[in-house]
Amino acid sequence: MMKALFKVSRWLETQNADPQEVEMIKRGLESWKVLPTSYINSTQTVHNFSATSEGFSTYAITLERTNRVRTNSTSQNQADAQDGRDQDNLTLIPVLILALILLILSIYIYREDVLDRFISGQSERKELEAQMDKLKQNLSTNSFDDQERQKAMMRIQNARSCINQEEYSEAREILSNINENLK
Repeated sequence: MMKALFKVSRWLETQNADPQEVEMIKRGLESWKVLPTSYINSTQTVHNFSATSEGFSTYAITLERTNRVRTNSTSQNQADAQDGRDQDNLTLIPVLILALILLILSIYIYREDVLDRFISGQSERKELEAQMDKLKQNLSTNSFDDQERQKAMMRIQNARSCINQEEYSEAREILSNINENLK
């Protein structure tokens, strides 16, 4: 237990307050707590008081009637703060909904883009494979020497590797070079 001695000026008289109304209050976790306060005596300039408390904290000196108003005010402030948090939560809900909609839309657009690239890649792949088949057929039906035929077949295999790695432009260039060399 700790005993605190404190003085209050003659200001009490200007407030029409009795020294018995003076209280020391201590700040708790969520509210102020009134401490046992005793009036000791008065001098020409001050009133002397004592109060007991358990440990250190933030303290204030109030009038009993002010403390009642402050308690009501504190309760109102806490209610206002809760209303503010509730309002923040209500504002957060549309933001979360909007974020979710944007996420779903992004996934849809990405999926469409991937699908389009897949389809265009498949058609390009088929086109290049058709060119390779045509070149192979041309190599087997026309008269080319064996060395030329083997060189062209190796380059066709290079084009096939490029196609398998989805490097379509490189495969197209290889097949185009083969065509020019066979003419």
